[in-house]
Amino acid sequence: MLGVFAGLVALVFALAERRIMPPAIRVCYGLALVLCAAALLLVVFERYGNPVSLARSGYHSFTGPPVNVPGGGSLNQLLLTLSANNRIELWRLPWRDFDRHRWLGSGAGTYEQYYFRHRDTQSKVRDAHNLCLETLAELGTPGLLLLAVGLGIPLVAAFRQPGQRLVAPAAAAYLAFLLHAAGDWDWELPSIVLAALFCAAALLAAGRTERGPVAGAGIRATGLVLAFALAALSLFGLLGNRQLSASKSAVDAHRYAQAERTARDAARWPPWSSEPWERLGDAQFLAGRPKAARASYREAIRKDPGNWKLWFDLAVASEAARAGRPRGRLCASTLGTRRSSQIPRSTGSD
Repeated sequence: MLGVFAGLVALVFALAERRIMPPAIRVCYGLALVLCAAALLLVVFERYGNPVSLARSGYHSFTGPPVNVPGGGSLNQLLLTLSANNRIELWRLPWRDFDRHRWLGSGAGTYEQYYFRHRDTQSKVRDAHNLCLETLAELGTPGLLLLAVGLGIPLVAAFRQPGQRLVAPAAAAYLAFLLHAAGDWDWELPSIVLAALFCAAALLAAGRTERGPVAGAGIRATGLVLAFALAALSLFGLLGNRQLSASKSAVDAHRYAQAERTARDAARWPPWSSEPWERLGDAQFLAGRPKAARASYREAIRKDPGNWKLWFDLAVASEAARAGRPRGRLCASTLGTRRSSQIPRSTGSD
């Protein structure tokens, strides 16, 4: 809704600029904006101190302890703070990992494992909250170079055609995405990434200086087939994720039979994923069938042997199967313990 509103405001300003704003009014309007910005800065300096003290205070807030949200309250309380919320620790670890694997990296998706082995806090994270550092640690120098080239080409195209009307706002939005990807993991949110990619595509189109050759019928047909193949692959993932979500909702509602059915349905769509089998094991475990859960966890481990949580699940299910504990104790003790467990930081080498 805010995006639509912003687009309408931009349209109104564009129409007003063409029809009712002669050059003199434009100059006055620009001067008014500058004066408003200067007045706002003066108010800020009067209220919070000079620029040096503001910079010092911001630095201490950024490097200081994280801001706690009491009682699991709204994260909106963090919007007006400059705290890094332990991101410095999240950024330090990939540098250490990169020192050990400078050329090929430690492998895609390995940051979470490295973090659990070497963390100094009890927080649980999966990403480094910095796209460049995580890529550098996991894929090494070649991976970072490929990322820089892929993300930097649209900016190069923007500098080639700076005079076009839509280049500046598209470049600003795309650059904002790149900068924010250095402080959070929103590169994994499709809505944000798609908006950034549309801006990048607009910059590439604006940077074209001449019309390229028209692709032949064979190349276009091949591209169409590949596009359909990628769409089908994405559809499999979408259907599987919907079934996984339904399975989790059924587990939360204590409908374990339904959770098992939806987890089995999810396993048909992305056959390479271990998550449906993990969900199936959870449902079987909570239904009081630890032996069946153990088999499901083993299948999940076969697909993802590096996932420590699956090994932990298997250990808990195996212990419950040997002990033969009743269903109520299984639900209250073992799975609840697993949900809140954390892997301790290692004290030696890997």
